[in-house]
Amino acid sequence: DAAAAGSAAREATWFDVFTNAAFDALRAAGLEWAAIEVGIGGRLDSTNVVPGAVCVITNVSLEHTQMLGATRAAIAREKTGILKPGCSVVTALPAEDEAGAVVAERARELGVPVRRPAPGTLSGLDHAAIDACIAGLALDALGERGVRGRDGRAIGAHLLDAPVRERARLPARAERFVVEGRTLVIDGAHVPASLSSLLDDLRRSGLVAPPSVVLGMGRDKDAGGMLKALAGRVDRVLCTSVGEGPYLPAAILASLAREHGLSAQPVATPQEALERALLSVSRDGWVLVTGSLHLAGAVRPLVTRTCSPRSSPTSC
Repeated sequence: DAAAAGSAAREATWFDVFTNAAFDALRAAGLEWAAIEVGIGGRLDSTNVVPGAVCVITNVSLEHTQMLGATRAAIAREKTGILKPGCSVVTALPAEDEAGAVVAERARELGVPVRRPAPGTLSGLDHAAIDACIAGLALDALGERGVRGRDGRAIGAHLLDAPVRERARLPARAERFVVEGRTLVIDGAHVPASLSSLLDDLRRSGLVAPPSVVLGMGRDKDAGGMLKALAGRVDRVLCTSVGEGPYLPAAILASLAREHGLSAQPVATPQEALERALLSVSRDGWVLVTGSLHLAGAVRPLVTRTCSPRSSPTSC
């Protein structure tokens, strides 16, 4: 209605509209606290109308460089746009890190406290454990602000016990299935650092054989960096795409992959790529679907129709 009336809402993007609708739904539900994830950057993102009591900057990678800047420091400056006077800051970035120094400087300018994991705490941990550590620091910060649970205790990291952490799993985040006796992992990693960390985590978990990879990504992603992260660590790459427009064509991605020394071929659809990948691995092999949350979203329903996460070999 506002757009039709000629207000500034006429210039709203679909993300603006959906963000506003989400806030309206949260208000209608009477929610006291919500974890709001920024879309892109922070300073100019639609979500930045929220005066966050605790602001979390987990890490900074070279992503959306055409909008946020070509260096980690430049991107960090955009991300620190979510910091407001009176907030608390939680970050995994050390103060001496290029991006961490930007966060520390902005926090000093605003006079707000910064919480970081103790030095060495995150070394050797997988993504889930690192996420739990950061979430625990955020809960501790809220507890210090007087936020209490139903039992009257200040909330904090103590709430993240093993059962809670086991239940707090997201679809397409190192999500495992067993399909006809073969392990399938779906993960939406779409920056090189995340993909490299994912492969490290999976290897530590016991998946040591080089996987067959179903790969697809957007045109705006660092395809070279992603392929470099895969080089020497995977058996073959089946390159695909969920559509046209913002998505990198399968043939171009396969050509780039071969330039990086990977055995790669283009496949028209995610479904065909998944089927061919599963057929290509032995019983002790495994398949990784990665490169894009859009690709993960296209593949996951194909699997969940007959399987459930961490299902037994006989279930699908």
